[in-house]
Amino acid sequence: MATRVLGARRGADRSLASSAARGAGLIGAAVIVGIILLQVVDDGGAPSGGDGGNGANGTPVTNETVPATSEDQRPPSEVRVLVLNAGQPTGSAQTKANQLRTAGYNTLPASNDPVGRQGVAVQCRADFDSEAAALALAVGEEAQVEPFPAQEPAGAENADCLVLLGSA
Repeated sequence: MATRVLGARRGADRSLASSAARGAGLIGAAVIVGIILLQVVDDGGAPSGGDGGNGANGTPVTNETVPATSEDQRPPSEVRVLVLNAGQPTGSAQTKANQLRTAGYNTLPASNDPVGRQGVAVQCRADFDSEAAALALAVGEEAQVEPFPAQEPAGAENADCLVLLGSA
């Protein structure tokens, strides 16, 4: 009699293990199907960039919107922007350049402006007037649009627009 009860118990243990394995397999299959569906359905709205825009390298992830371009306005990807720190804390220019890159702008390596200033300014070359207004909106911080300087700062020879981050 004891042999029969012991045999029945082993059968129940096997059935339980088999059910657990099937359940784990079903969950695994559901996860795989979910990942595939997310890849297929995803609209690609994630920001582009070296870190995928997830803030992994200390870059804040923002949900700033870039104004729609008009017919005579270049898209942000065709505007070369140099961000210069002119009085804000160390790293501010790189952070702002990363934000603008995420927003679609073609940013040059951020640098420091040896001339300090008050406030934030966007300065674009003469034929980039409409782009200057759009860039100022993307920069935020109450950026003011100003004329491109006659004496351009070092590194600005390849820039269409400058973003100067002065102290508050």
